[in-house]
Amino acid sequence: MKVCGVDISGSEARLVVVEGDANGLHLCELETKKIALKDDEINEQVRSFHQVVLALVRENKIEKIAIKKRMKTGGFASGPVSFKIEGLFQMIAEADVVFIAPNTISAFEKKNGQDIPIELNKYQTDAYRTARVAILKG
Repeated sequence: MKVCGVDISGSEARLVVVEGDANGLHLCELETKKIALKDDEINEQVRSFHQVVLALVRENKIEKIAIKKRMKTGGFASGPVSFKIEGLFQMIAEADVVFIAPNTISAFEKKNGQDIPIELNKYQTDAYRTARVAILKG
């Protein structure tokens, strides 16, 4: 299975594509490692963001998009633009979209250990961790 892990921070989606199953994982090389939505009030920029995500999914034959869940309320709640980005990912019909809570990722790693490839950029770590759980936990 090929999974795109997504970590949304502010107006940016940080991406990693991982292929594998319970027997092992392989990090896929990506040209696009992050996508920014510069101004969510400009229709052309929103459409452009969506087209970039759609092209990424199609070109890499991604079967599932795993998004790290963010808080909706409280002092550490995410901003409205990040939820718009989430919705743009959900509109991709070619891949299933799942949300994985940070505490689920932590619990999984506590039980199974951490396995972060050294070739990842630091900002991609949470996207990788999310994709890993989506593949190995099924």
